[in-house]
Amino acid sequence: MRNAIFPRIDFLRYLKKIHVSYCPTRPKTEIAKQLIMRVTSESVKKKFPHLQASWEMLAYDAPATVEVELLDGRRVRRIIDGYSKAEKKKIVDDWRFTANMEPWPEVLGPQPRGARNSTCGRGEAGAEASTGNGESLNGPK
Repeated sequence: MRNAIFPRIDFLRYLKKIHVSYCPTRPKTEIAKQLIMRVTSESVKKKFPHLQASWEMLAYDAPATVEVELLDGRRVRRIIDGYSKAEKKKIVDDWRFTANMEPWPEVLGPQPRGARNSTCGRGEAGAEASTGNGESLNGPK
């Protein structure tokens, strides 16, 4: 470890067994695939020889699940169907992009009083266009 003040805590050291199942035709199974690649790698097998890792591909449409047995004997089963880190980043970036296109009321300056329908300092009577000889361009009154 290079100057690791806070070393990475690996959750695999607390597991006795892990079983991952997923359907390859189902979307959002990237997490399950990455977990399978990690727990079946040679480096993990050397680092955690007590860990029994298994996985299966389902032929039917079912959410990706992980079943673990902890060292104290407790069993936990969770659905891990979801978005990968890259997919989450893309979604958040899309949200940020659309948010930058819309004005936020928090960043818009407050409007001065009486400036709602202001027409360059003219009152209601001055809002009409005139020809200069007392007649308005809009027609006679």
